[in-house]
Amino acid sequence: MRPKIFKMSEKNWILFYEKGQFFEFSNFYKAPIVIDGLEYNTVEHYFQSRKFSDNKEYSEIIRNVNTPGKAKVLGSQKTSFNYKWAQELKAIIKKYEAKLDPNWDSIKDEVMLRALRAKFTQNSHCRELLLSTGDSYIVENSGSRDGYWGNGLKDLKDPNKIGRLGLLLMQVREELKKKE
Repeated sequence: MRPKIFKMSEKNWILFYEKGQFFEFSNFYKAPIVIDGLEYNTVEHYFQSRKFSDNKEYSEIIRNVNTPGKAKVLGSQKTSFNYKWAQELKAIIKKYEAKLDPNWDSIKDEVMLRALRAKFTQNSHCRELLLSTGDSYIVENSGSRDGYWGNGLKDLKDPNKIGRLGLLLMQVREELKKKE
């Protein structure tokens, strides 16, 4: 999906996904962050590893895996992928049988917000891009794939259905504006 900027009502809308313009807003964008003394290659690495905070070894595997896509597979523990690289991940998932933090649903937004704050304060080019968006709505254009973090819609019409990632990005943008 190509990102888009378009005018709807009084505000511009910025739609992004995993490639193209505004890819820097994606959790898959390589912008290393350091949280609690540990470095993560992407927000996705941090987010997925935090799902298993009670299993340090499994969490470390996720933190150190070489791509955000692999971090997402390990974090979701899905084993239905038939890609050659996924076979190795299936074995890891099966070996560890890691249990999701029982409080995950109640803490996931705060975990994401912490990662986004780190990303946009520790990576100046990402911060500058986020601040350059002014007061535009920011939306992960996930189509029907993700109705929680992304817009989950094929037809974007309602600012109340931006998705949590966009709302958190806009929150971080406002926090950065206040600091400048």
